Amino acid sequence: MSPKRYMRLAITLAAALTLSLAAAACGTDLADDATTACVDETDRASGIRVTLVTVWNGTPEFLPEGIGVNDTCIRPVHTIDNSSYVYIVGDKSYTVGDFFDVWPDNPSTRPNATVENVSLNGVRYEDNYRDIVFEDDQRIVVAFGDRTPQ
Repeated sequence: MSPKRYMRLAITLAAALTLSLAAAACGTDLADDATTACVDETDRASGIRVTLVTVWNGTPEFLPEGIGVNDTCIRPVHTIDNSSYVYIVGDKSYTVGDFFDVWPDNPSTRPNATVENVSLNGVRYEDNYRDIVFEDDQRIVVAFGDRTPQ
């Protein structure tokens, strides 16, 4: 085989490898990452809805409107209004942690914030609240507080 043919073969193989790696990357969790993925607004009808209430020092707070929504993208976990509903769209199982990652100004980011208690459908939840996988019609309450003496 001539050197030119070897070169063409090498370039073809390199291009094929690059395309397969790109396709594989699109099939990984990175492509479905809640902080980078975008969904079509019309897909919302096929998604699920969860009630998530955050509490700060004993006072319930409504979730802000438009978490995960901007002019160019709707994240797979987002809010529409301040009703405390979180909308989840897509084939991946998203978690409370995913939603908090999409919401950069959440109560866990406040100075001295600690998790005081968590409930899932009215039952105390003992594990890490960030690992709760969203399921349709769940009721999740995460109570934070800053109980440091002033």
